[in-house]
Amino acid sequence: MRTALVVVLLALGSTLVLIPPAPADPTSPVVVAAADLSAGRTLRSTDLEVLAVPERLVHKSVITAPRPVVGRVVLGPVTRGEWLTESRLLT
Repeated sequence: MRTALVVVLLALGSTLVLIPPAPADPTSPVVVAAADLSAGRTLRSTDLEVLAVPERLVHKSVITAPRPVVGRVVLGPVTRGEWLTESRLLT
């Protein structure tokens, strides 16, 4: 009985190793606050980080590149890690 169980487990393990991993979801860059930001703060490059997130989660209003938003002003408080959107920044 034990031998049969070991054989079945080895066969299952070998099969799982041969199965290719599922393709990763395509990702998109998202600009987030590197630290808590107060309302009225003028953004500097050190205030921003870029994360790769699944593309299907990214709305069209999310900022995807940090360079265009450097120098813009935050309209309200932003929490560290929060995704920046156009509506959070003064144009």
